[in-house]
Amino acid sequence: MYRDVLNAGGIPQDGFPAFWWATEVKPAITGDPKVYIENQGGVPTEWIHKHPLFDDFWEEKRAPYEHINIPILTCVSFSDVGLHTNGDYRSFMDVKSQNKWMYTHRDGKWNVYYSQKVQELTLKFMDYFLKGKKDNGWDETPPVRLEVRSSRHQIHEVRGEKEWPIERTIYKKYYLTSDNSLAKNFDKNGVDELSYNGKKGYQDFRITFAEDTEVTGHIKLKVWMELRSAGNKQDDFNVFTVLNKYDNVGERVSFYGTVGCRMDVITMGYMRASLRALDKDRSTEIIPYQSFKSYQKVNSGEIVCLEIPFAPTSVFFHAGETLELTVAAYEVFQNAPFFKDNSLNKYGKHVIHLGAKHDSFLQLPIIE
Repeated sequence: MYRDVLNAGGIPQDGFPAFWWATEVKPAITGDPKVYIENQGGVPTEWIHKHPLFDDFWEEKRAPYEHINIPILTCVSFSDVGLHTNGDYRSFMDVKSQNKWMYTHRDGKWNVYYSQKVQELTLKFMDYFLKGKKDNGWDETPPVRLEVRSSRHQIHEVRGEKEWPIERTIYKKYYLTSDNSLAKNFDKNGVDELSYNGKKGYQDFRITFAEDTEVTGHIKLKVWMELRSAGNKQDDFNVFTVLNKYDNVGERVSFYGTVGCRMDVITMGYMRASLRALDKDRSTEIIPYQSFKSYQKVNSGEIVCLEIPFAPTSVFFHAGETLELTVAAYEVFQNAPFFKDNSLNKYGKHVIHLGAKHDSFLQLPIIE
């Protein structure tokens, strides 16, 4: 609830909890809503403001995947970046079950997973484990059903995989450069920087793939940043990151998104600089995992390292197509009702440091 829904990246989500409370939570309460509010310490719109750090309040609401050891079949939607996608993957990766399957897709979560085809798949799973129909072929089902997207309209490939993340993945680093490209090689000697307005600015970085390229898995951005507050008493800032695809004539390629959005981006990530501290036990070189336990305020002029995870994805690029990374001070792509509280970003400049000891890079999971 904390890291996926109401405070992704440490930035409060204001739009969704109001929508969720009015349309889904309150109408479903069987007793007196006042009792619910009292027991929960307020309505959902108040939770993150009363509990801005990950404390016992949020731990009580966390789904304990590690306690699950029964067979599972979990639905994972690449198109639900604003809400369920990250939790979907943990429902496969973090459970203790030895018998687990993951069904990925690019479309709306309801109209795909409740289609006749998937209902037949689900019945086959249920029959195998609940009715003992061991001859129905379920044991030959690949653990991961992977749907690789080319666009909203086009599926590049559907195939079976043995695990997630895919073991044969090659994690390639593409370094941010002062000419706004994503370079394969890092300039160890060069020292440079790019900046943007701390309220409504951004910088884009692009790479055009010379050969067909599949990006499937967990993407992260490691970026060295500085807040130049121009004399203001600001000690924190938010960073919004977006990945887009462009075809070989320069047109943006759209994807399905949350709650019916048909013009979504590939994936997104967020980070409040003061909540950048990593959980050392859970973070890996592939997936940074913030602890959200305490603040590390940022002094004006101080350079800090942010490791920003993106919601997992699977997308195919033909040779000549382009991946664009946007690093911004505001939500450059918005999809109702997912609107974040960005009142923190008011002043100064956000500076991206490049080269020498500041190895700012986008890490892509490449399937060769």
